[in-house]
Amino acid sequence: MRAKSMLRFAFLIVLLAASCGEIPSADLPKPPKPEVTLQKPEVTPQRPSVSPQRPGITPSAGQPQSTPGAAGTLAAKIPTLGGTLAAVTVPPVTVTNVTRIAQYDAAQMISTFATQYLGTNVTVTRAGGARGDVNLPSRIDADVNAAVSLSGQTVLGLITLGGATGGAQVAVGSGSISGDLSADISGASLGAFSVIAKTAPPQDATASLALVRQYYPALAKINLQQQSTAQGTFVFYAATTHSGVDWKTKQATAVAEAIVAGTTRQGASAMVWVVIGNGTFATSVKP
Repeated sequence: MRAKSMLRFAFLIVLLAASCGEIPSADLPKPPKPEVTLQKPEVTPQRPSVSPQRPGITPSAGQPQSTPGAAGTLAAKIPTLGGTLAAVTVPPVTVTNVTRIAQYDAAQMISTFATQYLGTNVTVTRAGGARGDVNLPSRIDADVNAAVSLSGQTVLGLITLGGATGGAQVAVGSGSISGDLSADISGASLGAFSVIAKTAPPQDATASLALVRQYYPALAKINLQQQSTAQGTFVFYAATTHSGVDWKTKQATAVAEAIVAGTTRQGASAMVWVVIGNGTFATSVKP
């Protein structure tokens, strides 16, 4: 009797567990899963055909054409709202062959001028076909710059003279050169030389003129007259002539010559300078 009661109790527990879902899933049959098949629709993208046209413009029967005409002419007519543009004419380009004029050697120009008109030999340490300023009083320097701008050739160089260093500028010719350096220097030249002497600045005109002639010996034969004395500067001037050659005709002639020279205080030293104009440049040299 007791055994039957235990069996019934166990059976009730099983039923209760099954109704609450606590029976192991392995003991219950699983329903079959339905098979689902998805199909992707075939999509073919198509780009719409569009022919853009600007409103109010109707294309002509043909496109504008460019027809090469004469040299340098662009004969192109472009349709526009207001009509037809006229042909555009491009000016022709003309290239002219330039004949180079023979130039003198820069160092030779400086040394030749110094030998002929200063009576001394200078050592040219560096020279070139350029324009620049030589160490001169400002007013005289302005006259020199104006004169050399009209020359045929101008050179500038660094020089050594009697142990002093400085600069030199020589211009020859008038707008052009003749090809004969001696003739050009004689009849159409300007030379400006300036060196810093290793000596105390002169205190009077006599000492100044002696220093000028020491560095430029050829000036000892020139009657240089004192012009002014200002701020440690002594200026001397002379106008004369010399037997020379006309730079154009190469004929012997009396050539005008003008000379302005002097000394200027440079700290504890003295600047000794001279400017000489021959022929066409004589009138450019002023005290």
